[in-house]
Amino acid sequence: MKKLTLIIALLFVFTVVPAVLAEENMTTNSTQTCEEKATYTCITHEGRPAILIEKILSNCDKESSGQWCDYDCENGACINPPTLKEQVKCVFDNSGDIQKCYTDDGKFVCSGTGTCNTDISGDKGRKLTWKSSCGGYAYTVIDGENEDVEFKCTKTNETPTAPIPTVTPTTTPATTTKGIAKEQIKCLFRNATTEQKCYTAEENSRFYCIGGDVCLVDVNGDYGEKLTWKSTCGGYGYTITDGYSDYIEFNCIPEGDATKEAIGGRGFMNAYWQCYNGEEQKQGSESSCKSSEKWQSYAKEFCQNKCYKDQSKCGVNSFSITGECYTDSEPVIIFPVTTIPATNEEEKNNSKIEETLICKDSCPLDEKCYPFGYRKANRFCSDNGAFVEQLEGSKNCENNFECGSNVCVNNQCVSQGLIDKILTWFSRLFNSK
Repeated sequence: MKKLTLIIALLFVFTVVPAVLAEENMTTNSTQTCEEKATYTCITHEGRPAILIEKILSNCDKESSGQWCDYDCENGACINPPTLKEQVKCVFDNSGDIQKCYTDDGKFVCSGTGTCNTDISGDKGRKLTWKSSCGGYAYTVIDGENEDVEFKCTKTNETPTAPIPTVTPTTTPATTTKGIAKEQIKCLFRNATTEQKCYTAEENSRFYCIGGDVCLVDVNGDYGEKLTWKSTCGGYGYTITDGYSDYIEFNCIPEGDATKEAIGGRGFMNAYWQCYNGEEQKQGSESSCKSSEKWQSYAKEFCQNKCYKDQSKCGVNSFSITGECYTDSEPVIIFPVTTIPATNEEEKNNSKIEETLICKDSCPLDEKCYPFGYRKANRFCSDNGAFVEQLEGSKNCENNFECGSNVCVNNQCVSQGLIDKILTWFSRLFNSK
């Protein structure tokens, strides 16, 4: 009997105990933790320099994201271009009058008879567009070497090549160039599909105009005053009040599909996003003007680790912004993030950057951007960039598409039941005759 007991005890020690210990080890391994760390690698993505940021999270998952570099990347960090100085000489052919030469942003300017010189500085490789008071365009690239730009002025005997600035003398000493100047500004709205407004960027805009593709505004002010212009389709323009008529261009982004580059640096009041697992969120109001990059960062944070069921894609599936506005916020994100669960397979350690559907002044659904008011499956595209349920009963409305019956009368939805009753009444009326 003692021998049998001893044999059973030995079997327990050599079989059951190792099995229990193995199970405990497996449990311990399943809750494995890792030291968080990140690596930064310079890459070229879509032909542009960028940083690939690869992280190991505390739960041993791997996360990959990217950041664009404006100039170049070195040792895992973005680097700025060197600042260079040079001189540009403007040559006015066939002109015996005073002419002006200036960059399209108004930063560099000079004036003179026949020629004028201006000292410039800026990032290496930056392209400058030059204009003159006698018309034409010229281009230079900042490289540290002095350059000449030439403008062909039309020679006339009766009148000067360009209008002489209308300057009203003030009490300013005669040695200065200050006075009052008058001119006309033409605002051009490229790709505009609706009426736009061009106005000076100040609390109470002194000058503005409204038009479709173009509008004109008369300007007067201190000679040499620099004006900053804005428009309802975004962007900035710059002019110098000197008596010479000028024009500024704004690039309007049409509604529908957009790119990160097109909306980059622009502000918007509303944003909506949907993750790959179907979760969605919308934010914003008329008082919340944020850069598109800031809204993208919110979407990225909300959709982190939210994936298709098969884990094939994670992060932001679709993204929309509406209500363009002006903001001075700095960009914080450039392209989406994809998270891949930790795995022992080396080839799956690197995540891929997935493209995200981006819609401007429209609503994303089924990999497409739909215009405001579009109805689909008892929902409509609202002006906050997301599809919402149509209203039922006698709810307040502004447009027919907001109502489930597609009928809005006196700012109230007409129920489908009432419409059916009216149709039935008319049917009986005509059938009785």
